[in-house]
Amino acid sequence: MNKRISKQKPQKVKRGSPMSRVDVQDEVERAAAEAAIKAVREGRVAMRAAHDPKTYMAAYAKVYAGADDVVRAALEGLEAESDEEPDVVVADGVTWRAAIACEATYRCLRGPVRCKRKLYRSERNGPTRSFFDERHGVMEGGFLPDLGRVVLETVAEIPAERACAILERATGQSLSSATMKRTTVSVGNALREEEANYFSCRIRRRALPREASAVVISVDALSFNLRKEGYKQATAATISLLDGRGERLETIKLGEMPEEGKATIMDRVEREVRAIIKKRPDLKTEVVIDGAPDLRAHLLERFPDALHITDFFHVVEHIADALRTIFPDDELLRDAMRTQLCHVLKHDRGGARWVMNWLRDPFRVLGERMDKPRQKLIDKHASYIKRQLPFLNYAKAANDNLDLGSGAVEATCKTLVTQRLKISGAKWSREGARAILYIRSLAQSGRLEDALDFHHVRRLKRAS
Repeated sequence: MNKRISKQKPQKVKRGSPMSRVDVQDEVERAAAEAAIKAVREGRVAMRAAHDPKTYMAAYAKVYAGADDVVRAALEGLEAESDEEPDVVVADGVTWRAAIACEATYRCLRGPVRCKRKLYRSERNGPTRSFFDERHGVMEGGFLPDLGRVVLETVAEIPAERACAILERATGQSLSSATMKRTTVSVGNALREEEANYFSCRIRRRALPREASAVVISVDALSFNLRKEGYKQATAATISLLDGRGERLETIKLGEMPEEGKATIMDRVEREVRAIIKKRPDLKTEVVIDGAPDLRAHLLERFPDALHITDFFHVVEHIADALRTIFPDDELLRDAMRTQLCHVLKHDRGGARWVMNWLRDPFRVLGERMDKPRQKLIDKHASYIKRQLPFLNYAKAANDNLDLGSGAVEATCKTLVTQRLKISGAKWSREGARAILYIRSLAQSGRLEDALDFHHVRRLKRAS
């Protein structure tokens, strides 16, 4: 006979009933357990007293703070029981001897953490060095990397005072906007100083998208206010990888401080592009700018074999201005002629020369001679097209699914420079603007995390 097996329902454990005890093996576990119990008890009182959105928010904040206390207790205990630092350290052939043993407060996303460390000197009364800080990637201001990165990104995006207020609400910590600013400037400039090594060790070895078909280079300049110098031109550059359909796969964004001759930004652009072409010599190369003579000269010298294009929409603006002079009272005719001329310019071989000649021939346009002032205005626009004729091969660019306009770099000028360095009333020191500009360029190119990792690795190698 088959025996009936009765299924027993699992018994529910009532609140307050005895549970199996968790063995506490040492003081670190005891401190964390006590902090956890305290967090639950204080959170329970706060939750029971909550009765509206404001008090519930305060109750949740109480629980979050209690959880942070648990984390800090665990961190402080684990750091304390880790191997004690030696009294003598040899780094890069230099002997460092422990001079001071002390505690220091570090800031992480969970709040301030107290840790023991030793400060070393290589010579009597010389500068001190903390190998603890170097191993942990501590940033100026005592920020551990988790909170430090958030500080860098927020201060690079918005003024330090606003960033401080937002982070205080998010983390529950009391932070100093001045310290956040100093940290951002210090770390940003340290990253910028390591830029050549970072490129050599990391960037030039990166993998490229397999579907990439072309690399497009664009450079532009815009002014912002430098303290004691007035408005000076910074430079922005984009290096975009396109697929066979002309879709943008990725864009590298570079920014450089005002400099006579713009040699630094041009060297960085050339280095990036050469590294790409070395890996993928099959890629088409295109340069698209707004027609500025100094930029054109630099880029022609560095990329003589590329297809050089003047931004299509700059040329269209000249055509539209000329048509307003030719047909001042007939908007419909202006629009119709603009459409026709743009189509010829974009799709016909030799279309740019045809458009130039069309603008220069008043009899073809009006059937009568145009007065000299109007003709002079039109000739100005035709002369612009004539100067740009070698760089108006839009038919080839369109056929190869390459860019016709410099919209990528113009948008980069806005996001990289305007939105942060040109905010109302801002006057920048070169040191501060340089740090912010470099951090923003790393973040917008998807390189910030990797650059910080490289920075910490180099510090650690020097410390070992």
